[in-house]
Amino acid sequence: MKKRTLWLLALGLSTLAASAAEPQDTLKFRISLTDKNATEYSLSKPEQFLSQKAIERRQRQGLAIDSTDLPVCKTYIDQIRAKGVKIIVAGKWENFVTVSTNDTTLIEQIAALPFVSATKRVWIAPKPKNMDEMFRMMGGGRPGQQPQGGQPQGGQRPEGGQQPQAGGQPQGGQPQGQPQGG
Repeated sequence: MKKRTLWLLALGLSTLAASAAEPQDTLKFRISLTDKNATEYSLSKPEQFLSQKAIERRQRQGLAIDSTDLPVCKTYIDQIRAKGVKIIVAGKWENFVTVSTNDTTLIEQIAALPFVSATKRVWIAPKPKNMDEMFRMMGGGRPGQQPQGGQPQGGQRPEGGQQPQAGGQPQGGQPQGQPQGG
């Protein structure tokens, strides 16, 4: 029992370390889709994709169930994912998926798919100001550095580079974390 627990703990820690070591995607794109023609669902069977509560609410409000209620086509999502991007979210009403990647050539490949109407970059990761921030963005501190209580290490200044004044406020007047002694 003890060996199994230790083995599971080691497996969990190695998985956590591997995920922290992976670089974060720096770009997110909204992929607008042309239609929902490849859906496996039918408007005549809304109980397959809507809850009973949602169906009843729409009936009470006199709202017809239409194509905007259909989920985004799974086959479209699968083809986009197969290009090598990570699917972040799918929006059924506006028929889109948001993906993250570090490789814009993948977005060019996705844009060429016959069911894609448009692609738009919607987010770019902020560039690190210094090496400490870069390591923090990658999922941890500098190698060999142990964070202690969320406080800056070794004389480092808080984010923004200003020394806090009394009350936890930097000189620019922006709050820094939680107030002291509250």
